[in-house]
Amino acid sequence: MRILRFAFFSAAFVLVVIAIAQAADKIPKFSEYIPIFGRTPPTERWLWYTVAGPRDRIATVLYISTEHFQTVSPEALIVVSRARYDVVARFTQLRLAQASCPFEVQKPLPYYAVKLAEHHDGHTQFCMVSQASACEFVADVMILSGMNWSPPELKTLDAFMVDDHCGSFRDSSKTQP
Repeated sequence: MRILRFAFFSAAFVLVVIAIAQAADKIPKFSEYIPIFGRTPPTERWLWYTVAGPRDRIATVLYISTEHFQTVSPEALIVVSRARYDVVARFTQLRLAQASCPFEVQKPLPYYAVKLAEHHDGHTQFCMVSQASACEFVADVMILSGMNWSPPELKTLDAFMVDDHCGSFRDSSKTQP
């Protein structure tokens, strides 16, 4: 009886392994379909904001680009025109250029630290900023002159603020001009 039970479970195991092997080329790699910290988008120009420090849940990985590309939860993508992209990209570049935007990241990361990144012409700049700095930065992005964010775009930006626990910044946020 033991031999029969062993043979049955061995055969079942082999069938499961074969089924998994046959389906493996259809299953995305873990890092491709659960992008906890984000991934490099397949476009020429993009901005990336993500909570990279310790947090209480998986946070939104926010991309802003001139091109649409496939995203999966927890990623969010805002597609904007080239002119609008240039406005928010320039604002992000200015933040990346500040001395308070370190390229060497302290370990361990502070809670709710945010990674900001900007990519164009094959080059990527990034830095880590504190929660307070990130909340202020995204609140300022939400009111950038010339952006005229649509309600769905503002909702996406707001979701990022919620994930980074930016309550005081959200509650006192200014309105767009």
